[in-house]
Amino acid sequence: MNLDWFQPYEGTIYSTGIIYAVICNLPQDVRFKPENVLILGILPGPDKVKLHKVNHYLSPIITELESLWEGVNLNRTNECPNGKDI
Repeated sequence: MNLDWFQPYEGTIYSTGIIYAVICNLPQDVRFKPENVLILGILPGPDKVKLHKVNHYLSPIITELESLWEGVNLNRTNECPNGKDI
C-alpha cells in the first residue's frame, strides 16, 4: 500500500493524494501497469493532509483489508456450484 501526492492542475500548488496498492506477487514488469494498480482512496486537496490525520483515511481501508486476510467465501460459481473459500 502506498500514498502518493500529485498536482492535478498546472500552475497551482493544489495537491491531491492517492492511496493505492499493487500485488507484489506479480512479476515486476507488470506490477505497476494501470490494470494491476488498485486505487484504495483519494485524499482531497488543496493541501497535503497532515501525517497525523492520514490515519483517519487509512482506518476504513485497513479494516476492509483485514477481512480479506481471513479469506472470502464465494457463494457459487460455474466451476464450484457449492461455493468456495478463497
